[in-house]
Amino acid sequence: MERWSGTEIGPAHLRHVGVSDRDAAPHHHHPGGDLDVLHLTPSSKPPWIATDAALPMTLLDACAHVDYCWPRTLTYGPRGTKLAPSSRALRAIAPISRLLSHPSRHHTRAFTTHATAPHAAITMAWRCSGASNAALVDNLWRHGLISDPAVKSAFERVDRAHYAPVSPYDDSPQAIGHAATISAPHMHASAVQHVLPFLLPSARSPAPRALDVGSGSGYLTHVMAELVGERGLAVGLEHIPELRDLGEVNIRKSEGGQMLLEDGRVRFRVGDGRLGLVEEARRGEEDGGTGWDVIHVGASAKEVHPQLLDQLKSPGCIFIPVDDDEDGYSQHIWRIEKDAAGNITKECLFGVRYVPLTDPPGRH
Repeated sequence: MERWSGTEIGPAHLRHVGVSDRDAAPHHHHPGGDLDVLHLTPSSKPPWIATDAALPMTLLDACAHVDYCWPRTLTYGPRGTKLAPSSRALRAIAPISRLLSHPSRHHTRAFTTHATAPHAAITMAWRCSGASNAALVDNLWRHGLISDPAVKSAFERVDRAHYAPVSPYDDSPQAIGHAATISAPHMHASAVQHVLPFLLPSARSPAPRALDVGSGSGYLTHVMAELVGERGLAVGLEHIPELRDLGEVNIRKSEGGQMLLEDGRVRFRVGDGRLGLVEEARRGEEDGGTGWDVIHVGASAKEVHPQLLDQLKSPGCIFIPVDDDEDGYSQHIWRIEKDAAGNITKECLFGVRYVPLTDPPGRH
């Protein structure tokens, strides 16, 4: 299926996408047509795995679908046609012109799959980068990844440059240290849109409470704090103290974020996200209890932990990536809703690739 267009794929191009020539087998020029499958076969563990950065963003940005796991890769043909798993291989579907010309060199741990994602996420997810925060948000809006004006306004008020260390307005995930990433903006937008009815103040819940498990940089925690209203509460939960501190440092970079901290609308805590969090109510909001209207989980779970379901209000909503198998080769986002009577409904939304929920370093 390998058909190449326009130019030979050589070591220089492999270095451009993050694979050194010693890590990849040579490729040959095949004239005519677009690239259906790019097959890189490293002779040793790829450098992006060794540095815990996962998969080169340039490849993913050019791809309709990639599903990568070391040492096994599940490969897909055009329009999600499944091919055979291969050992020590990476295959991607891409127009060759985009693969060779795209400037991004960032890395990713989470991305939307071709076969099960909403149409907007399939076709537009990697086209939302902008030259400024306003341009990024506008692109997310134009491509339908943000569809509610309140969400658009919240994203506009939270400058991603305060949270992403490099190229903050690229629609791509980035490493933030401690084997953690800040997810791509389109993933954050999708998460907020899917839980929005439970995140905004309402007659049912005038003071919404939102828990961001695996809050990392603090970006999404800040966005949720903008949406829960003056009486609401957003809490970022991290199992690594340094990341908990990073979230608070980052939110203090803006006047609006500083005010949210001082008003008590946002907090950052250290704890095991798999166990959820029992957090006291804001002063004057004790009648609302300590449950959560929204729980967002920013790392993959082996299962939907019962503590999260127990802490979810009735009604309430969880947005969580869950492994489909023991090896974690396949993951899907699940939207879990609890109604006023306590009944649980689960909806599988789309495939993703997230880092796992884990113990902090040194803990066994």
